[in-house]
Amino acid sequence: MNDKNVKSLSHFSKAFLLWTVVLQIIVWQFHQTPILANAFQNSLADIVGNFYRIISNNIIVDNNLLIHPDTGRYVVVDSQCTGLSLVATLLAGIFSLFHSIKNKLLMAVSAIILIQFENIIRITHLFYEIKEPVNNFEIYHLYIWQLVNFLFALTVFYFLNHYVNKKEKSLVNNNNKKQIKPD
Repeated sequence: MNDKNVKSLSHFSKAFLLWTVVLQIIVWQFHQTPILANAFQNSLADIVGNFYRIISNNIIVDNNLLIHPDTGRYVVVDSQCTGLSLVATLLAGIFSLFHSIKNKLLMAVSAIILIQFENIIRITHLFYEIKEPVNNFEIYHLYIWQLVNFLFALTVFYFLNHYVNKKEKSLVNNNNKKQIKPD
């Protein structure tokens, strides 16, 4: 590794740690504020309920509870289900990159949308899984979906960064071509 790469990695690491602490404290505070936490959890449960209705109308949404009316089995959409901690970590990585504020904000919005879409699919699957008395809910919830979340967040980070790097490089090349134009 050359000196420039070491300095870049050092800067990224320090910025990432700082952003992670700041954003995780914000998430923690968000979860500790009942009006915000409940509104987000209930909204997420409503969205999952509407998404599940594409598959089946056999669902009752009661605040943050997703209930199978035939069996009474349910999933609680609580603070661990919001995906906000994962979003905060991903945003910490994005904000630590060497991109313009505009590109970081565009990356952040894209990341939030993608992570929440994946989260909706995750909760929908877990609700589908729990409907039967004998199920693999715990394995999916504690292991498989955690791995999927991690890999998906890394993939989102990689592709957003790759896209912005390519876009910025293209912009620089176009600007250089404009400056070199012969008379």
